Order: sequence, then C-alpha cells, then structure tokens
Amino acid sequence: MAHQIQPHVSRVVQALLNSGAHTATKILAPWLVVRATRTLFRGRILSGRVSRVDIDLTIGRPNFRTRRFIKACQAAGEPFPIRKIWLRPVPVRRKAKRKVGRR
Repeated sequence: MAHQIQPHVSRVVQALLNSGAHTATKILAPWLVVRATRTLFRGRILSGRVSRVDIDLTIGRPNFRTRRFIKACQAAGEPFPIRKIWLRPVPVRRKAKRKVGRR
C-alpha cells in the first residue's frame, strides 16, 4: 500500500509549496486522504527569508470538513480518486473586539 501512496504524497507536498496555501488534500477514496499542512507562526506562513518549511503530513481517514466535501463530490458523480488537489488558504484572523470598560 505504501508504494501506491508515495507518488500522491509528493504531488500533495509540491502543490502545497508551489501554491502558498495552508493545507493541500488529495482524496484517494472516501476513507483515505493524503493531507499536507504548513505549520503557521502567529497565524501566518513564515516569510521567504526563513530557510525552513515545517509540514505536517497526514495519511488516513478524512476529518469532518473533508467528509462533507466527499459527500458533495459523490452526489455530483465525481469518480475516485479525485483528480484535483484541494487547497485551502491561510485562515484570515479577525480583529478582537474591544471591551469597553466603566469609568
């Protein structure tokens, strides 16, 4: 099984590094995904001046958000493995609401 997953792993990591996204997911079957996630520093991807890239690689069952996406793909009649790599951007941080204190 490992020899079948290795080309998908390299494609997912390449897509993640080339796109600048936060997460790249390749759906191989309804019960098997390959996901690469960049580690964020204070909610941002590290700048280009830093020479290292931290990537968490997950091979296994899909999480809740991915399962909803898989159900939508099955309803649309998409065959498995899904050809496109699903890229998710860096989450946008919301500004904290100011607390108004008493005088």
